[in-house]
Amino acid sequence: MEAEEAPPPPRRRRWLSRLAKGVVAAALALAVLAGALAVLLDTAAGHRFIADRIAAMAPQSGLRIRIGRIEGSIWNDTRLRDVRLYDPKGLFAESPLIEVDWQPLAWIANRLVIQRLDAELATLHRLPRLRPSERPGPVLPGFDIHVGRLRVAQLRIGKAVTGQPRIASLAGEADIRSGRALVDLKAVVKQGGDRLSLLLDAEPDRDRFDLDVRLVSPARGVAGAILGTERPIALTVEGDGRWAAWNGRARLDLSGRRTADLRLRAENGRYGLAGSLAPAQFWTGKKARLTAPAVQVVGRATLEDRQLQGRLALRSPAMNVVATGMSISRAAASATCGSAPTCCDRPLCSRT
Repeated sequence: MEAEEAPPPPRRRRWLSRLAKGVVAAALALAVLAGALAVLLDTAAGHRFIADRIAAMAPQSGLRIRIGRIEGSIWNDTRLRDVRLYDPKGLFAESPLIEVDWQPLAWIANRLVIQRLDAELATLHRLPRLRPSERPGPVLPGFDIHVGRLRVAQLRIGKAVTGQPRIASLAGEADIRSGRALVDLKAVVKQGGDRLSLLLDAEPDRDRFDLDVRLVSPARGVAGAILGTERPIALTVEGDGRWAAWNGRARLDLSGRRTADLRLRAENGRYGLAGSLAPAQFWTGKKARLTAPAVQVVGRATLEDRQLQGRLALRSPAMNVVATGMSISRAAASATCGSAPTCCDRPLCSRT
């Protein structure tokens, strides 16, 4: 007796089999295409394409980036030749060579990972003048940032910044991501110039919070030029504690005179400050009358989902200003004044 033939597979099973084969074939085709594109991008023509696309970027701020040539591999050790930065007024910074060791594929996971960023020489011709954003946004970027090593061996600061050329150096690291904020930066202006040391290390899961800032800037220094003063500056921010409870102090001296003395507090992501400001000693006229003898400051804030929300109150015998909102760009202020209706040469409040 002959064996009976097996019945043909159901039509649905044959359809699923063909679909699975089609999906596998499509995935293989996409993988081959992605590999081909990766190889193509890492050629001289691909490097030029990337540089052209970067140059074509036109953000609202007016910042433009020009890269003369990309050398090495775009996937790890990359050398960027003739890098120039422009604002709406023109060229403000440049470097003949920047070496970058990074992980571009991490960008797929919304992460910017730079293991090393080195520049032997960079020039800051002047301070940039970028256009402010018309739309309010988060204080922190919407992606994780990791910079394992940042080094600028020689930063030439142009005459337009401080009135005379300066030479500085930068070194630091940064790790900004969900659950961690680390910024460690050191900057030195040679020949008796500015010195900056900044450390922020906050990691709630490990109950860690450390903040330490020390800035010393001489008269007509670089820091003063950035802040808009020619006076010598001495700033210290320090404290003790951890993420659950941290207490610190910030002190600012201008021309050797105490200008700000603030008590700081951080507690499980809530921040507060209280103290006094004494700018009237450097002002005359309406601004001095408005802020004399001192301005009492009380503020509190929270930082959640990369948004800063809080309240800041400034009070003196002639002024009462309260600002509340989410991030600086969304802040709304109300004020009442005594004898002076303006502050810092701009309308601040109305007479009562």
